[in-house]
This record gives sequence, structure tokens and C-alpha cells, in this order.
Amino acid sequence: LLHLASVSPRAFSEQMHGQKRSRGPEGVVAALSDADAAYFGAYGQLATHRMMLQDATRTQAFKAAIFAICPGKVVLDVGCGSGVLAVFAAQAGARRVVAVEASAAMAACARAVVEGNGLAERVSVLCGRVEDVAEAVDSLLRQANGGAAALVDVIVSEWMGYMLVCENMFP
Repeated sequence: LLHLASVSPRAFSEQMHGQKRSRGPEGVVAALSDADAAYFGAYGQLATHRMMLQDATRTQAFKAAIFAICPGKVVLDVGCGSGVLAVFAAQAGARRVVAVEASAAMAACARAVVEGNGLAERVSVLCGRVEDVAEAVDSLLRQANGGAAALVDVIVSEWMGYMLVCENMFP
């Protein structure tokens, strides 16, 4: 059973509203453009993730695919949001999972979800845009590969978001 963390709406609001910075590993802060701040701010809302998680068809399809592909693999989850896909990968038997989330509020939520499911030994959550935390990602991947190249076997990313049109991907 997946344990989702309890996060107060006030804590989310305090962390996200008006924030135009993304806190990365070891407190590194990268400035975000206004467009990035708006985009990642929208995905910093718990209600957005609740809607995606409540879509049982979507969630079960991801789970089935992850359980079929990820056992024994090193997995990179880009834009991990609530952390549910990273947790599925670890539950499926992934050797190591590195999850990256640009929203500080959602990265904190994902960490709580990972810890609540007892998976912190195999799942690391980094906060920042993947391009801003690339060195930390590479370091974790090298560790996962016994010091060898920073390679992943599987990349998990819902790059289209939910419902496609919610992100203005079409003119």
C-alpha cells in the first residue's frame, strides 16, 4: 500500500506563493525565469497532484509499466511531483531511483512519501530543474553504478502532464 504524506495546505502556500527560486541539493538556489516560476508553481499545488493520483486508469497504467520494466534497474524520475512513480519503481525492485522535482513544496512532499514508505535507502529526491542539479544526479548515479559511468536504465517522466491541454501545448 502506498503511503502518501499529510501536508498542510498552509505549508504548501507558504513555500510556493510568490517564490521564484528553486532550492537544489545542499541549499543551492537557482533563479527561475517568470515562465518557469509560473509553470513549476502550478505543479507545486497539492490539488494538481491529487487530481492526477485520483485518475485510477492513469495511475494503474504507470504502475503496471513501471513494475514490468524497472526491477533491478537504475531509474531516473524527472519531474517526480508527489513521488508516486519513484515509489512504484522502488516497490517494483529498482536497484536505485533518483527523483528530481523543481517545485520545492512537491520535492518536500515526495521526500515525505518516500520516507513514509520506508524507501529512503533506495530513492533520493533532489530539488531543482534537472539541468540545475545535473552534478548531484550524476554523483548519485555513479554511486548506484559502483563508481562507473553515471548511466540510467530507465527514465520515468510524465512530460506531457495530465490532460495534455492543461499545459497549453497546442496553439
